Amino acid sequence: MLAAALLLLSLSFANSAVADAPAESFQSIAKAADQAREADRLSDAIDLYSKAVRLRPAWADGWWWLGSIFYEQDRFSEAEGPFRRYIALSPKPAPAYAFLALCEYETRDYSAARHHFDLWSKAGSPGNEALLDVAGYHWALLLTRAGRFNEALVLLAAKAQKLGQTPALTEAMGLASLRMAFLPEDYPQERREAVWLAGMAAFYCLKGDFPRSDDSADRLLQHHGQEPNVHYFRGTLLRSQQKLDAAAEEFQKEPQISPHHAPVLTTPSTQHSPAPPPPSSSDFAALSEAADKAREENRDDDAVRLYRQALTLQPAWKPGLWFLGMLLYDKDQYAEVRDLMRRFVALEPQAGAGWALLGMSEFQTRDYSRSLDHLQHSRTLALGDNKEMAQAIFYHVAVLQTRFEQYDDAMALLMGMRKSGSSADLLSEPLGLAALRYPLLPAEIPPDRKEMFRIAGQAALADESQKRDEAEKLLTGMTAAYPNEPGVHFFYGVFLLNARPEDGIRELKRELEIAPFNLTAKLRLADQYLKEQQLDEALRLANEVVKLDPANASGFLVSGETLVAKGEMERGILALETARKLRPATVRTHWDLLRAYTSAGRVEDAKREKEEIEKLRRPDAP
Repeated sequence: MLAAALLLLSLSFANSAVADAPAESFQSIAKAADQAREADRLSDAIDLYSKAVRLRPAWADGWWWLGSIFYEQDRFSEAEGPFRRYIALSPKPAPAYAFLALCEYETRDYSAARHHFDLWSKAGSPGNEALLDVAGYHWALLLTRAGRFNEALVLLAAKAQKLGQTPALTEAMGLASLRMAFLPEDYPQERREAVWLAGMAAFYCLKGDFPRSDDSADRLLQHHGQEPNVHYFRGTLLRSQQKLDAAAEEFQKEPQISPHHAPVLTTPSTQHSPAPPPPSSSDFAALSEAADKAREENRDDDAVRLYRQALTLQPAWKPGLWFLGMLLYDKDQYAEVRDLMRRFVALEPQAGAGWALLGMSEFQTRDYSRSLDHLQHSRTLALGDNKEMAQAIFYHVAVLQTRFEQYDDAMALLMGMRKSGSSADLLSEPLGLAALRYPLLPAEIPPDRKEMFRIAGQAALADESQKRDEAEKLLTGMTAAYPNEPGVHFFYGVFLLNARPEDGIRELKRELEIAPFNLTAKLRLADQYLKEQQLDEALRLANEVVKLDPANASGFLVSGETLVAKGEMERGILALETARKLRPATVRTHWDLLRAYTSAGRVEDAKREKEEIEKLRRPDAP
């Protein structure tokens, strides 16, 4: 793991946003926490920082040090929460993204780790050299696991140029070069020699030492020439030396070993071996019949054993794959279910239930990014009349959308579930997370905040049911109980904007005192100022948003609308065009541009926007 020095990054990127709390109590505890940390009394420091952030939840530095100490002690799951809180509060959260991703790597939450490494790379101020080295290496490993081999090799090459040949880098480069979607600790050990030879060949080629690169590559071909991607890799090495004819010969050999090579993600499981003798049809018929009978009689252990035996005889037996997957899912054997369903959907790509079971098993194995993709895909396919499965899909999609910060989509899906009869108790916590905009799963809610999210969810349900008095009672109680918690005043402020805009503005301002970098709160406040024709204030807030997040389409949208309202048509159109480029499917942006182009006399541009609006409103629009 990283040395302690790695954790003590300069806090120049930390801009602590603090809300009112009992000053003497907070200041004395915070000072004692810093002293305990500096004296290496880390258990005391953890207790003191935990007390301090309970008093002042928006104290960014406290969350940073709490996460850092947990990380130093290899308490990775405990470090994740503090780093998430720091990210929400800091104007320059890049190092915390990296540390959060490293924690998620250690807890095997690989899809979330890759997501946060991606954010780290885009956030600027990435941290010191030690963090760059460790985080970049782990990011490359996850890119390889995700099949993004070329991106991984770019990162690994940069590390190798700087650090030289190390065992870890050699192995990582070998996996990416042979296009094996594994982590170093997970790939089959029978391929260890091939991976190392490929890694050495890639390293020497990078250094321009072509004789040693060729020697390693020749040994790789000699001993492993019948394994997937070896000829493809050898071809890439030859091509880099401008030996194009020899490279072409190697590329032509690869499809004989990997018929579906594009190149595509290839693992040892796809390699060809001598064809076994054909199975006896009578053996398979007996086993499949016995398996079905055991399942129908609820002899699940016997059924599992028999389905496995039958599938060894006929690996493409679709009913066997499906029923074995269902039985094992009930036994919580999610990794095996995942592998079975991958085979099943390859054979039955239109089977919505197969994609659904695949996605739910990936959810249980914490492969959240793939889980969301596959569950979303299942929703586009037929599920029959299995209402229970449909509701399970909707629930898992919604909680994953929240975790990936797609809060509005999650809210809409959860509200649809409620209208379809799902229990309010089931939905209150996930609704509360989406309403308060916390990127957590319900299982990740800290115990001392479960009630806050439950109340927020109940308020959202009451508001959706037009029970505004009940919703306001819940929200006022929540703000009284959790006055310094990020998200609370935002939710209440948005609720108040339509009925009592002055009170809504007050709550949104309070939210920004607690969490100054809550960009959604800034945008809602800017939008309200635009409605009230307070154009300078609206423009100031919108510009703050796009300065902090240059890819924020909504920030450019509000900025453009405000500039047009101020009569600055050229600048307004430019901002709106940027919003359209960032998020082309937003109808509001096209309407704004239609009106602006019309006012500016740009007839053809206005006509194009009208056509785009009509296209987006078609039933088959994405």
